[in-house]
Amino acid sequence: MIVVSIILLILVMKLSESIVIKYGLQNYFVSIPFIGSVLMFIISAFFNDPLTFPLELERIMVTAFLFSIGMQMAPVLNRKYISRLVALIIICALLITLLNVLSYLFSGTDTWVFSSIMFAFNIELVSTFVSEDDLTRVSYWCSIQMLLVFFITPIFLLLSRQFYSKDNLQDRYIGKKEKLHIPFTKESAYLLAITAMIVAAFKYDLFPHIPFVYDFVLGMFIGLCNGLLLLKKDMHLYKKKTEQYQKLGTISLYGFIILNIYRSVMIDHTMFSLSILYLIVIKTVIIAILSILIVHLCFKKWTFAEKMVAAVAGWTFMLNAPVVCMHGMRTVVNRYGPSPYVLLVVPPVILWLVNYVHLWLNLNLLQ
Repeated sequence: MIVVSIILLILVMKLSESIVIKYGLQNYFVSIPFIGSVLMFIISAFFNDPLTFPLELERIMVTAFLFSIGMQMAPVLNRKYISRLVALIIICALLITLLNVLSYLFSGTDTWVFSSIMFAFNIELVSTFVSEDDLTRVSYWCSIQMLLVFFITPIFLLLSRQFYSKDNLQDRYIGKKEKLHIPFTKESAYLLAITAMIVAAFKYDLFPHIPFVYDFVLGMFIGLCNGLLLLKKDMHLYKKKTEQYQKLGTISLYGFIILNIYRSVMIDHTMFSLSILYLIVIKTVIIAILSILIVHLCFKKWTFAEKMVAAVAGWTFMLNAPVVCMHGMRTVVNRYGPSPYVLLVVPPVILWLVNYVHLWLNLNLLQ
């Protein structure tokens, strides 16, 4: 089953790649996983039952991607990186507080939509301050929020580009047409083997439970350690291996996004409500405006690419799951070039560290 799933995913991604390149969709921030998610939904319409994919496949994919991110973090792990990491944690704390304050401005039974409950959504975190009866409902609407954010990301990026068009014109860079390559190398085999072992270890509880430490978090940490060791040993070897890991990491990210979005589309929609959707749309617009303005006012010296990455990152993780955050940032990087001191700062905060901050704020200050 896993082999069939992988083959189907690869075919969908290669077809999506062809469509994006042929029609120049990269210019409009329409990505390969964006088209792939649509194609996957269309393909599933020809089957009597929804397509099923092993959850372990998703875990291996996201862990492999974050291993590659950890590898890339190694050479930028300096004072500038740490200062931006700390600054992002502080900003997240302020944003979480702002969202909870915003929820008090709206009256009604569904004001939780405006609270920080969806901020970098984490089911383990939410379950600590949401009753078991409400958890299913909250999870459902978080999926709806994720789908909304994912499918309007190109619109948000087009508007952000227009807003920042007067800034840092000399820093603009038009990326090359993205082509996916599956590296059949020993680095790929090593990466798949180590991520599969990490996922299996967490599945069978071989590690003691530490709050908010998951297989992909450990994968990122191991990737970072691996990168630091290679940097000490041989810079040329580090670059060679990182390039191979990054290729497989990109394919893994895109596959994970496609499967995640497909699974969210195919969930049971009996809890759907137009009134809550209306509130979610209002919140999405408000956060979009705030994200663009905050980046514009607070980071005037940043490059055009950094502003675009920061804006889409802030918008997506304030609203929902890290998967849409990573998709949005990667879409910008493909278009305008590397922004390591934004792109590589966000994952450890949004996927891991912010959960401790969020938990502390909700237990001590925001109740």
